[in-house]
Amino acid sequence: MNNLWQNVLGFLASIGVSAGLIVAVVKFFGENIAKHLAKRYENQLAKEFEEYKKSLENKNYISKVRFDTEFAIYKDLSTAVINMVFKNEMLFPIADSVPKNEAERKELFKKRYAEAVQAFDIANKSITSNAAFIQENIYKLFTSIRNKCQKQLLNYNLCEIYGPSDDSKLRLAPYDLSVEISKDLDSLLNELRAYLNSLDIL
Repeated sequence: MNNLWQNVLGFLASIGVSAGLIVAVVKFFGENIAKHLAKRYENQLAKEFEEYKKSLENKNYISKVRFDTEFAIYKDLSTAVINMVFKNEMLFPIADSVPKNEAERKELFKKRYAEAVQAFDIANKSITSNAAFIQENIYKLFTSIRNKCQKQLLNYNLCEIYGPSDDSKLRLAPYDLSVEISKDLDSLLNELRAYLNSLDIL
């Protein structure tokens, strides 16, 4: 660009063009080139800004304090709910080994029930106390699993503790519900993983 201007100015001077006219020519072309370059950079910046905006759409920028707080909440919630689901699955296991003696069998069933109730109470308390601090869609997944586990506790009372343990028809629905709860837990953890991956610390 410098060589070009030197050649142009040299040519204008060689043909006797006055200094005032040379200045006017330089000013005219300089302004047009500047406008062209400005427009070019403006378009480039706009394009880069749009690309940057798109990259931000998939991120939620939060402070480190908030990230640490949310992470701790979701960790505690997940631990409590996973334990609840695990204890719940033990109520209606696919394969099981129980004492032949009816009294011993009933004691085992009551023990499993007590452990499932305790796990449910801990998870329920954690979900309720943290409801205001978690994403609504994730909260709904937590509560859905909790409600289904609560239903399983009622089913267990009917099937094992107060009802006949060998009634296969009575046990079929709880088995199906256990499978459903397990799938719901997988969906919850995937949703939670996706949400945490979407966070970026400022």
